[in-house]
Amino acid sequence: MAARSSSPEGPRKPTQTAADRPVAPLVTEQDKLKKNSVSLLGTVGIAVGPQAPTGGINLLPAIMAGIVAGAATLSFLLGLVAMIFVAYAFVIFARRIASAGQLYSYTGIGVSWSYGAVTGFSWMLAFIASAGWVSIQDGNYLVALFQPAGITLPWLWMSALMWLVMVVLTFRSMELSAITVVVVEAIGVGLMFIVAAVVIVHGGYAGHSLSLHPFTTDGQPFTRVMAGVVFAFTSFSGFEAAGALGEEAKRPKWAIPVAIFAALLISGSIYVFMTWVETVGSASPQVLARQTTPLVTIARQYIGTPMGTIMNVAALISGFGAQLACLAAAVRVLYALGRDGLGPRSRRGFIRLHRKFGTPIVPFTLASIVSGVTVFAFAWAGPLGSVTDLSSYAGDIEILVYLLVVVAAVVFCWKHLRKPQHFIVLGIGVVVMGYIVKDTVYPIPPAPLNYSMSAAFGTFALGILLLLAFPGMRRRMKASEIFDPQQLQAENATDARRR
Repeated sequence: MAARSSSPEGPRKPTQTAADRPVAPLVTEQDKLKKNSVSLLGTVGIAVGPQAPTGGINLLPAIMAGIVAGAATLSFLLGLVAMIFVAYAFVIFARRIASAGQLYSYTGIGVSWSYGAVTGFSWMLAFIASAGWVSIQDGNYLVALFQPAGITLPWLWMSALMWLVMVVLTFRSMELSAITVVVVEAIGVGLMFIVAAVVIVHGGYAGHSLSLHPFTTDGQPFTRVMAGVVFAFTSFSGFEAAGALGEEAKRPKWAIPVAIFAALLISGSIYVFMTWVETVGSASPQVLARQTTPLVTIARQYIGTPMGTIMNVAALISGFGAQLACLAAAVRVLYALGRDGLGPRSRRGFIRLHRKFGTPIVPFTLASIVSGVTVFAFAWAGPLGSVTDLSSYAGDIEILVYLLVVVAAVVFCWKHLRKPQHFIVLGIGVVVMGYIVKDTVYPIPPAPLNYSMSAAFGTFALGILLLLAFPGMRRRMKASEIFDPQQLQAENATDARRR
């Protein structure tokens, strides 16, 4: 039996602590990102940009050949197939949640806001680091471009110049940045296909090397082929950046899923096809593995020196597109984190937008400064060492994030979408990503890769410490209104009636 209250005013209401009281979001209309400001083409551009197929093809097939020898093409193909299962998880979320927070919002709704905040925070830092290392890569491409003319440029200051151009262009317009990515990649891909056509017409190396042998294991053990698949994942990663346009893209719940799959299939197919071309166009996989710019080398060998120079320029502009996409996506996620709780209690200053360009000023400034710091952080290691350290750090974070997103998609489907096909596909994704993560962290890689792996785990630990140090963040994040379960139920019912 309940005890009677001795108060004449009746039973007392339970005491509500400050941590329990709801907090309404402090976002006004002027704080919101510009709706419908990015077209489908621009959305695809931001998804393709981080993958930088033109720039990647100028280097990554050689690295892959060093890992798996003549099975490089097969490893890229298997990596593409495996990544489709991961992309499926992103599409499940993107079709139902449109948020600049992207995977932070996806995993927050799927599992919990603490889970989402740590995942999104870590992914954001990975993309900021990626903007830095790609700036270094492009600065080094710029140096290489002028070397044949006898002009030696300082790689560090050329990297800083590429960083500065990225910052200016990204700040001015999201749509302009996105379209720039599409244009530069379209030019680069067109040039690559010219080189590929000439190699095929010549019959490959020595005129008799065209075959499907590169799609076999080439006698390599399957474990080594799978090591190549792990490397392929780092080549294909970044397609999910399109999700950061959830509040700016036109028809985001349609455009973003299309962009995710289009970017993955386009970039993945280019990697598979051009790796095959470079393999059959080289004297042997061992020769390919020793090339620092294999696509440039093949262009010069089969067409001439001017074409090699043109491909160098194409790799440079492709890398610049990746810079824009990485910084733009990171800024959007930081904006969403700040809006939903990561920033100070009074967050309007943190999320204020530039009146003309609609760019979140404080998130943009913070992300730009941190990416600029990364350009100089490993200057002592030279351009190759800097790129290796930063890209390994970012790649390790992204692999861990992919596993967390696929797991979150399973939980989300259990809560809201109990369809067998979802669990089958996502189950395969969990197994694939579990293997990739295991192969990445064990056995522990040699230095300096082990330091990058430790830094990646440290980033997740930092995210957890932020939540512990500021428990009010979780309460404020729960006030975010970006997902309505009742609306999802109504949409599911409508779909069922249509079937």
